Amino acid sequence: MLDPQGRKEVLDIAWRLNKERGVTVIAVTHFMCEAIQADRIIIMDEGQIALQGAPREVFQQIDRLRELHLDVPHVSELALAMHQQFPGFPADLLTPEEVAEAVANCCEEGQWPIVNGQRSTVDANEDYPNADHTLDRDTPSPPLPVSQSPNLPISQSPLLSLQHVVHYYMRDTPLEVMAISDINIDVYPGEIVGVLGHTGSGKSTAIQHFNGLLRAHDGRVVVLDQDLNDPKVDMRAVRRQVGLVFQMPEAQLFEQYVGDDVAYGPRKQGLSREEVRARVQHAMEAVGLPFAEFKDRITFGLSGGQMRRVAIAGVLALEPRVLVLDEPTAGLDPQARRQLMRRILDLQAQGITLVMISHNME
Repeated sequence: MLDPQGRKEVLDIAWRLNKERGVTVIAVTHFMCEAIQADRIIIMDEGQIALQGAPREVFQQIDRLRELHLDVPHVSELALAMHQQFPGFPADLLTPEEVAEAVANCCEEGQWPIVNGQRSTVDANEDYPNADHTLDRDTPSPPLPVSQSPNLPISQSPLLSLQHVVHYYMRDTPLEVMAISDINIDVYPGEIVGVLGHTGSGKSTAIQHFNGLLRAHDGRVVVLDQDLNDPKVDMRAVRRQVGLVFQMPEAQLFEQYVGDDVAYGPRKQGLSREEVRARVQHAMEAVGLPFAEFKDRITFGLSGGQMRRVAIAGVLALEPRVLVLDEPTAGLDPQARRQLMRRILDLQAQGITLVMISHNME
């Protein structure tokens, strides 16, 4: 999947073909920020056209867009909220530049009593009854912690630790590439850790060290207090504790029926029939797939979002302590993305530590 910069570069080519050569472009997308650039938008729902029109017309219908389970551009939401607060503010803005210009115009015209062309000042150390601190402008703010959540005890040791890790692809060949260099990451029990970066930045390479799928060429990888450089470490046991879900995890599915796919791992562990069934049921329910309804469904007849949940359930059935997800919502529409993220975040309440790669800042 492309990162935001990659998507922009591809779309820029399409828009240039349209503007410079007159090529008609029809773009299918889940991303509202891309749809804004179109001359006309057509929104489909259940095989029918639900909305169509120019972007300024479509994106003012925020309630209707939400009924269709679509995202609303943040700029559109902001413009409408500003219009409701200040009626002179235009409600049909689509870009940050338009918002900035509208704000400047309103300030110049004196439409906002709070500005009226005059600068207001506040003493940051003035005694306010609701304030719980004072500001000393000569004292710099303390740096924010880099790795550990403020809710975790400082003495707690990490579940996963990459220490000065280096990894190469095609090492000792003319095509050698250093994929990650001197990486240090600690993941603590109960945390949700987001790993961000553009395509090719080394995100996937880094996380594949967490369960020994890739081995460090230099540095140490410590998982559950075990140094993976030690040849005596039982890697199968490590991988049962640190589950990894790849990009486009539906490509991991291979059994005909949903229940069989989720059961594959527990069966390989030699568990009893009853225990396998219990694990499969618990894992499916955890990702929002009711066991009785989905266990006998054909795997490849599911929607994209449902297939992704099945893939995650297959890893959860191994009862890992840590779940590592590589872009779990990539390619999903807004509704499926929200539903899946809710289910993933619910796993933290069950004591599972989460590591997620994403291009989506939200």
